[in-house]
Amino acid sequence: MRKGLLQAEREKKRNVRLTESGWMAIQRTPGHRGVPVLGAIAAGTPILASENLNGYLEDLQPTPGRFALLVRGDSMIDAGILDGDYAIIQRGAAVNDGRIGAVRVGDEATLKRVRYHADRLELIAENKSYAPRIIPTAMAESEGVEVVGPLVC
Repeated sequence: MRKGLLQAEREKKRNVRLTESGWMAIQRTPGHRGVPVLGAIAAGTPILASENLNGYLEDLQPTPGRFALLVRGDSMIDAGILDGDYAIIQRGAAVNDGRIGAVRVGDEATLKRVRYHADRLELIAENKSYAPRIIPTAMAESEGVEVVGPLVC
């Protein structure tokens, strides 16, 4: 521990694990890092969508395409998604009608309930203080709309 290769975790029975420096010292990588945290997502006013690795949620089993985003805002509180929670998203999986998913609109990302209509995409907040965001189907491509993936937990 003095050399920075091990870290104690007091709340666990097996309370010692290798640090990043420890893994590098033995020239290996951990077999299970967890789900990567790739930034933040708005639950309220959309925020700039950027992917930056901000660590891992080590308690979750990684799956190809699965990542976590830190929730910022209060637009999803009635669905039990609070500011500071992590939203686990499955990239590339379909977001079924009426399900919650991550949506990118241009350079912004938001977490909303998604409703598909013949002429529009509706992004619905789970907080009565926020009006739904309506994106006409004809404008979706020009606005760079991408339904990234569903909320899986």
